[in-house]
Amino acid sequence: MKVCFYNVTATVKSGGLETYCHNLARELQKIGVEVEIVGGAGEESVYGKSAVKTRTFPFRPRESFPVLGSRWRKFAERMSFFFHARDYLSQQDYDWMVIVKPYDFPAVWCLKRRGQKTKVFFRSGGRDFYWGDRIFSRAVDVYASSSRFNASQIKERYGMDVEVIPNGVDAEAFHPAEKDDELAKKLGILPRETVITSAGRLVGWKGLQYILSSLPTIQGSIGGIKYLVIGSGKYRKEMETLAASLEIRDAVIFAGEVKHSDLPRYLSLADLFIQPSVGDEAFGITMIEAMSCGLPVIGTKIGGIPEVITDRETGYLIPPGDPQAIARGVLSLLNNVEERTVMGRKARERTLENFTWEGNARRHLEIFRAKGQPFRGKGAA
Repeated sequence: MKVCFYNVTATVKSGGLETYCHNLARELQKIGVEVEIVGGAGEESVYGKSAVKTRTFPFRPRESFPVLGSRWRKFAERMSFFFHARDYLSQQDYDWMVIVKPYDFPAVWCLKRRGQKTKVFFRSGGRDFYWGDRIFSRAVDVYASSSRFNASQIKERYGMDVEVIPNGVDAEAFHPAEKDDELAKKLGILPRETVITSAGRLVGWKGLQYILSSLPTIQGSIGGIKYLVIGSGKYRKEMETLAASLEIRDAVIFAGEVKHSDLPRYLSLADLFIQPSVGDEAFGITMIEAMSCGLPVIGTKIGGIPEVITDRETGYLIPPGDPQAIARGVLSLLNNVEERTVMGRKARERTLENFTWEGNARRHLEIFRAKGQPFRGKGAA
């Protein structure tokens, strides 16, 4: 069986969908599937050199297109990528192409019009709908999502049944560990200081501004606290301005984007993790990566987050956009070491039971076999 992960950002950006492509491709390859990642040409991504065969093609970045809406720019970026990759793709004999955005529906539709027999597996990561997407959606053979919440959105939009396959985590790489003292010193974190952290793209709907707004209250009760922000994005400037206006700039560390392989080192510095999204979060891979490291997680009651966090068992679920609720949750955990420890242990157990890439790959393989050609590779029944 030959599977292609087709995603322009897989090789140039970082995020949940990119993590999905790299880790699932690696796990499928382990069980004998022939896998290839086709992504955009550019600087080496934070995932480093992949063990999976990778082909890259030029594309025109979304920022270079006229401002006619963010979805138009993303669509145009992906179509420019397909323009360069289409001849190569047409010559391949993939059994399955995995795509992660509806913006790629026209690409796979065009390939099928050219006579391509490859089946298409669409794994949704949100609500990237646009005018005309339903027309090209006919090229998709299987719809899937990481959460029941997002699956219901996809089914409503396209009228098709949707497989629910939760994301995974590399539990060997992301595991409970002693704090990395060298890294802490480099970032300016003192041994006696408590650390809360978030990781991901710095965009407004991630809700990180509400953590900043909660810090004065937290500082008033607990001295020596640092908020470690892992990730990059245009929203960083606004966050820095807000931190300065709240007079908490010294308590906030902007670590920037880090290599995915280095993320466990950064998470080792934290006492708890916060995912305060105010927009529909389909799943949130960074949450289960933090949980796998033995961290309790505070997340909002929105999107697929409640499907990841078990309230008051592996962390807290709080209302979105509520700095005081964040402060209460943080203070409750920081003031109760025993509760924090128990929640962290249960968080790790939950990831091992429900969110592994090995289990994720096996489920994908079951679907590929059921909907496509019989699999004759290593590990097949």
